[in-house]
Amino acid sequence: MLLFKNTNSFFPPTGSSLAQVKQFLTEGIRMSGFEHERILRPVAITLDSASPWMPAIVLPIMANGDLCRYLRKSKVFPIVRLLTFAVQIAEG
Repeated sequence: MLLFKNTNSFFPPTGSSLAQVKQFLTEGIRMSGFEHERILRPVAITLDSASPWMPAIVLPIMANGDLCRYLRKSKVFPIVRLLTFAVQIAEG
């Protein structure tokens, strides 16, 4: 796992039931087919030996982190910036 720590983001499943893991893997496979300028494609789907061999989706690192963390970290945005975010999200 150390190979990817500085260059990628890991997203593990939210639960550990077989159904949740299966849904997570299905979503990861579906994401690998995305082709859009604003959507990141997974680099890999891997098993994390540190947490009972749970799968994790490996995504390229984003300069400001994922959108949710970026918005929480910078709580004040000009309305024009927020509208730009909204338009980009609506476009896909």
